[in-house]
Amino acid sequence: MNNTQIRKCLKIGELTTPSYILDMDVLAAHVNEMKTIVGDGAGLCYAMKANPFIVPAMAELVDKIEVCSPGELSICQAYGIPGSKIIFSGVNKTRQDVEAALSYGVAIITVESNKHFQLICEYCKEHHVAADVLFRVTNGSQFGMDAEAVESILTKKDKYDFIHVKGIHYFSGTQKKKFDKLQ
Repeated sequence: MNNTQIRKCLKIGELTTPSYILDMDVLAAHVNEMKTIVGDGAGLCYAMKANPFIVPAMAELVDKIEVCSPGELSICQAYGIPGSKIIFSGVNKTRQDVEAALSYGVAIITVESNKHFQLICEYCKEHHVAADVLFRVTNGSQFGMDAEAVESILTKKDKYDFIHVKGIHYFSGTQKKKFDKLQ
C-alpha cells in the first residue's frame, strides 16, 4: 500500500485493527545508512521471517534475502524473487527442502548438520549442479555443527566436486541479553 492509498483508507475508515503502516521511504533510508556504515566490502541480507510482506521492497534494497523454511521459499517464489538473491538456511532440512531450494537456484544453502551436507551432495551429484554453501558453526547450542564436524568435512573437500564452500556462519544462540553470553 502506498502513501496515497493509506491516506484514502484513513479518510474513509477502511483500515482494520490491527493495522501496520510502514513508511518504505524511511526503511530505504535506514538500509542505505547501513550500507554506508558497512561499506562496499560487505553486503546486506534481510532475514524475512519477521516481516515477509516487505520482501519485494527489501529485495530491491539488499543483496540477499534469507529464508529458513520451505514456506518462506515459496513466498519468495510467489513474489518473483530470483533464486540468485536467496540464502536458504534453517535446521531440519529434508531431501525435498534441499531439492526445492537447489532446483530454484538459491545462491547459498547453509549446512547445519552432516545429514544436510549429504543431502546437498547427493542432489548436486545427481543433477550435475554446483552449490555454494556456508557451514553453520555453533558454540554448543542445538543449531549448527561443531567445529570438529566441519573440519572433518573440509579435510575431504576434494571428494565433493559440486560443493563450493563460501564461508562459515557462526551461530551463538538467541535470546542473549548480556554481552558475556555472546562469547
